Amino acid sequence: MPCAECGASLDGTADTLHACSRERRVEYQMFGLREEIAGLEAGVARFLGTPLDRFEVWSARAVRARPGLGRTSTGRPRGTARQRPVTAEARMRQLTSARSSAVRA
Repeated sequence: MPCAECGASLDGTADTLHACSRERRVEYQMFGLREEIAGLEAGVARFLGTPLDRFEVWSARAVRARPGLGRTSTGRPRGTARQRPVTAEARMRQLTSARSSAVRA
């Protein structure tokens, strides 16, 4: 009978404990996902060469060619300032001041 976690053959009559190795578990999970991986590879192959793919390549080259563009190591666009998180109280003040100025107008 195979182990449900790693697929190793186990003797159903033995009372010994089985410890799955990490490598064996990963290989067993990859084996179970082989059809999904093949589908992903086929989808990527279909995407490559399409007009959208060509645009993505052009766009990436254009961003890299212009100094100062791209993203910082934190993931935000270059040239944008860090913004402080808005607290609930500050947001409420913003909304009430906007509402009151709209009423006056």
